Amino acid sequence: MPELPEAEITARNLKPLIGRKIISFDCDWPRAIRVAPSAKAIAADISGRYVKKISRHGKAIFLHLSRDKKSGSAIERLLVFHQRMSGRLMVKGRDEARGKHTHVYIRFSPPLALHFNDPRKFGLIWYGTPDAVLHASYFSRLGPDVRKIDLKTFLRQLHGHRGMIKPLLLRQDILAGIGNIIVDETLWRAKIY
Repeated sequence: MPELPEAEITARNLKPLIGRKIISFDCDWPRAIRVAPSAKAIAADISGRYVKKISRHGKAIFLHLSRDKKSGSAIERLLVFHQRMSGRLMVKGRDEARGKHTHVYIRFSPPLALHFNDPRKFGLIWYGTPDAVLHASYFSRLGPDVRKIDLKTFLRQLHGHRGMIKPLLLRQDILAGIGNIIVDETLWRAKIY
């Protein structure tokens, strides 16, 4: 499963999309979609928007999209991906063929495409206004990003919780982004069994 380092690298690899206009959105796995009513609704709303910036919180990768000038909508949108077990986000040339497991395909101008390849179909996609996306159940429960906290915040997040340390650190509502590999390595270096 992609952990924080993989999500961070993926977010950095998506930087070529900043400033590009979205031409089309296609999704053949609608069960992955959250917040938006359907892939068809996303396709109708997302076309013509620009990628303003890309960020990451925990293991989720955020594409911050512009307002829609053609409809006069003053509200920006968020398109968020969680790669889960086997998902991969890749920027490719628009002429490169979609793979067998590419379940989300977004075309950009100038010619680039974003492929969300997910063989096991565990990945998730959120689309909507920032308010709607950030109030979705996953994000409303998500703890602070582990790369952005100090020792005081870390201790405050752990305060009052009981139980074994590894399962506690894996809880995304306490610290977002930590996965099994990071926890194992951290506890080994700290000499905590």
